[in-house]
Amino acid sequence: MKFRAIAMAWATGIAGLSLVGAGVYASGSLSHPRIITTQGLSVVLSANGATGNYTPNITLGSLGPTGSSFMTAPVLVTITNNGTIAASDVALQLSDRSNNTTFEHQTWVCLYSNGNIFANEPLTTVKGYGQSAIGNLTLAPGATGSYTVVYYAGTEENTGCGNAFTGYSATPYNGYPGQYNSTEPYPAGTTNSAALSLTNPVEGESITPTVTVSYVSVPGTITQIAPFGKSVTVANSGSGFGDQLAVSGSSGAVTYVVTSSNTHLKVSSSGAITTVGGPLAVGTYTVSGTDSDAFGDTGTWTYTLTVTKGTITQIAPFGQSKTVANTGSGFSDQLAVTGSSGAVTYVVTSSNTHLKVTSSGAITTVGGPLAVGTYTVSGTDSDALGDTGTWTYTLTVTKGTITCTGSHGGEVHWSHWGDFNDQLSETGAHGTPTYTITSADDHLHVSSDGRITTDGGPLAPGTYTISGNCKDSYGDSGNWSYTLTVSK
Repeated sequence: MKFRAIAMAWATGIAGLSLVGAGVYASGSLSHPRIITTQGLSVVLSANGATGNYTPNITLGSLGPTGSSFMTAPVLVTITNNGTIAASDVALQLSDRSNNTTFEHQTWVCLYSNGNIFANEPLTTVKGYGQSAIGNLTLAPGATGSYTVVYYAGTEENTGCGNAFTGYSATPYNGYPGQYNSTEPYPAGTTNSAALSLTNPVEGESITPTVTVSYVSVPGTITQIAPFGKSVTVANSGSGFGDQLAVSGSSGAVTYVVTSSNTHLKVSSSGAITTVGGPLAVGTYTVSGTDSDAFGDTGTWTYTLTVTKGTITQIAPFGQSKTVANTGSGFSDQLAVTGSSGAVTYVVTSSNTHLKVTSSGAITTVGGPLAVGTYTVSGTDSDALGDTGTWTYTLTVTKGTITCTGSHGGEVHWSHWGDFNDQLSETGAHGTPTYTITSADDHLHVSSDGRITTDGGPLAPGTYTISGNCKDSYGDSGNWSYTLTVSK
């Protein structure tokens, strides 16, 4: 394969490649060129007997004829990436330190790659193109590529480069194994029938070949690592919420750009995540974008905030114990909770005809005053952000106390006994109470409505006592006692 065709294709593919020194080895014309540092990208050369080994450029031993023709021993040139990031578009520059263009025109360069002739051109042609392609080689960190260079004399091309190389040999040739297998030894400076004769004017010249490596870097991939998202309760997704994006494979500071936004999630250029307009309602909030560092490495990221239901917890009052007198139209109470965000809405799921609960949690009685007993109502509660809970309320109505009183009795005469009557009275009762006798007297009668009369008169002088209790229709009750004194 002719070097000229390869070199032209190579020159088109890596236009702008140049060596810029040992500190920053190379630069290139990538669409997003990467800044190369000695720590990140370091591609070096080495060859048997060369000076400057393990640098971007090396100098081979001086070559020259002792007669009219020569073919050098194959020189294995290795290319190694000692850096931490991959190199791409690697190229070799082949030149020499002679100023005799006639000699250079009659000195041919044969470059082998993977056991095949990759280039075979006069040195003047090689120098004219300035660089020799070795394919679109990409060297990963720690990787090594190898290429074999042979120089021979002549005015015409030797298509087989002396047919000296047929493939790879693990056996070292002149100290180095590589992509060659020599059928004859061709130490530097010896004559060989495969090489054509030099013209007389340049038979005494010599060359000092140099090899230089040029390359650019491959932009690395930044990979997102946790956190990819978070699950929080509503109460934790307000103004106090924060998180931080993280990546691996970056060099130095990373810049984050949002490409798919969310009105409730804010992502800074440094990857800090906060919420906007929180606390947030229950739901899923996603934002995504790209990231890059100062070295041209790029990647993508995504973050999802899942807001879950918070729990609303009921606190006192859970109920009240009231007497009948306090459970009428004037009774009221208010449900209370913790863990809510904003206004809470109460819904009744288990009702009671005598207790009314509004959507704001206000409790009143219906149809009171209520009889002695237990009245329970329960339900659920929720806020505008989706937090939920349950509640229950029990009103216990206890007995009220009725105060029943009557006169202490009266002094009556025999002639007036038949006209005698009296009336028990009360306070604290709801409606008309009912009177019953617990300690009777045969001569005193008390009706259920509390009217007192005598029986079996006329009564003899003396003292007559009767007692009992009173009770209204709501269960309120009290005790009473009545004494009648009859005088002579």
